[in-house]
Amino acid sequence: MGYYAQVDDVTNVRQIALIGIDTDLVTAIINGVEARVNSVLKAQGYPIIPATGETDKAMIKRQILQKAAVLCWTSVRGGDDLPAWIEVWNDEFEAWIEALEKGRIVLMDQSPATPGAPDRRVRMGRLRVLP
Repeated sequence: MGYYAQVDDVTNVRQIALIGIDTDLVTAIINGVEARVNSVLKAQGYPIIPATGETDKAMIKRQILQKAAVLCWTSVRGGDDLPAWIEVWNDEFEAWIEALEKGRIVLMDQSPATPGAPDRRVRMGRLRVLP
């Protein structure tokens, strides 16, 4: 079960509710996306992971919810003829995670243990959770 987002959060997205996806798959997808976010936070030097501040959790939840919805859709429907919202949400998440990796976006409720560390960037590939 996810920390930032729950299965019901994802399956209540109207588009995802209509495709009928297995909750175990949704759980695996959420856990995978959360692991990616948490690994970036750890690499950036944040001392408390998962983030516990209300503002941080809200920001992270939105991003995880959207990325999980994208992965749920593509897991069930495939990658052909994607609706516009899939591409928009996926691009938003990738831009957000890149900004987090490069330190252009920071958490509001805590600071990294080593603030201002020079070029403390995360190098990660894309993560795709398969059913």
